[in-house]
Amino acid sequence: MGVQEANDVGPAATEAEIKAARLAALAKKGIFTVAEKKRRVLPCDMVKPAFRRPPHIRSLAQDMSALPAPPPTVPEAIEDSFANVPDTEDSIVVVAQGPGPAIVKAGTLTKLIERLTYERYPDPEFMLTFLLTYRSFTRPIDLLELLIARYDMSTPVTRSQAAYESFVNEKLTIVRLRVFNVLKNWADKHSYDFADADGELLSKLHDFLRNTMARTNMERAAQQIMTLVEKRVGSSSEFERVMSTAPPRPEIAPGFDPASEPLTRLSAVEIARQITLIEHRLYCQIRPWECLGQAWTHEPKSNIRKLILQFNQTSQWVAMQVLTTESLRERKAVLTHFVQIAAELRALNNFNAVLEIVAGLEFSPLYRLKHTWASLSKKTMETFESLRELVSRAKNFKNHRAAMRTVHPPVIPYLGITLTDLTFIEDGNSDLTPSGLINFEKRNKVAKEISTLMLYQQTPYCLTELPAVRDWLLQVFQTPYNEAVAFELSLKREPRESTLKDIVQ
Repeated sequence: MGVQEANDVGPAATEAEIKAARLAALAKKGIFTVAEKKRRVLPCDMVKPAFRRPPHIRSLAQDMSALPAPPPTVPEAIEDSFANVPDTEDSIVVVAQGPGPAIVKAGTLTKLIERLTYERYPDPEFMLTFLLTYRSFTRPIDLLELLIARYDMSTPVTRSQAAYESFVNEKLTIVRLRVFNVLKNWADKHSYDFADADGELLSKLHDFLRNTMARTNMERAAQQIMTLVEKRVGSSSEFERVMSTAPPRPEIAPGFDPASEPLTRLSAVEIARQITLIEHRLYCQIRPWECLGQAWTHEPKSNIRKLILQFNQTSQWVAMQVLTTESLRERKAVLTHFVQIAAELRALNNFNAVLEIVAGLEFSPLYRLKHTWASLSKKTMETFESLRELVSRAKNFKNHRAAMRTVHPPVIPYLGITLTDLTFIEDGNSDLTPSGLINFEKRNKVAKEISTLMLYQQTPYCLTELPAVRDWLLQVFQTPYNEAVAFELSLKREPRESTLKDIVQ
């Protein structure tokens, strides 16, 4: 047969047995048929000696097999988009400032999220600016999804236990704590994002807290955030705060109908208080995103527009109250009363309403009534002039700005100054850099204005709200105003070239 092993088969062997014996003899030499090669996996000890691995190669293979297997959570490939993008001028622009956190001037959205949850150091100022202005370059739902992706970042491929533990301790754990801190601040300081959402944002947040954070041994942290959200979003009113002292006694009896008495017989102090409570509530309803991109110019339902409307209606009401008064004596009393109300508003640090009253008294149809103004006492005129000087628009509201630096909350600043400053920032800075990065330097400037606005929202007025007076004021503020009608009344009260004798006394 040509093969010694085949000769061991007895003479009575069948042809099949002879073939099997021949194949077995060849197999011992490492020679197989094509079909057998496809079926078999050769053990190393069956490989011909000429093809065995050199000893040093076999030793390396044994060393590799001795390494501990990677933890089961280590993925087989890097899928983390944050880790794959290096810090380059095309992705982020920062300026070092000594030992503190670097100032971020611009960046891609991914890089801004990375800095928001930076493992090297925390940056509270950056987080504050980001949460106040992020709606100018992304949506709440997109921000949440990016934070979840950052929290659930993939682990780099490694078969070294030491390298894996270093990654977990020096990056993954810290990043996850940063994400927790961002979510906690978001829920605590900016809960209106969740309250005003359509439900998708809250649903995704709850899913992340219950599942992802629980799966990564952060159940207690997840519960903190959930409790904050439920407390803030479920609150019936964000303006209900505990007063440290008792409010002053109202100077108008609760339940008294102010419509039953002339305006001049109503306490100027109490009218100022009730106007202040109305305006402070409107002021506190302003959201940070309403200050972005001059949104108040194209969002008719914004709270900024509501406060602007309140300003205009109050000024018009003031003017009409004086112009509809027939006799000079009564006009003098009404005009004096408004100056007193404005003085009380100044005492309450309600600069917005002070300017409302002054603006109403300076309406052309009213301001031209020289005999009416001449009838005011010296003290009243001095008070009025000092108030005019305080809220003067000269030198970009120089006096108002100076006064704001010396007062203590509660305060209602004139909203027009904030809107003017925001408009200046918007017009002088582009949203994106020439290379297409998000201009975060602009957001820093905007955030400073918004932070000031929000600072004055934090301290409530310790005053008693009188629903009857409040509702009456809201009603009279709706008094229609027509410039032509106002001038007609003005000419009727004091015709051109009229003398004091010509005026109804």
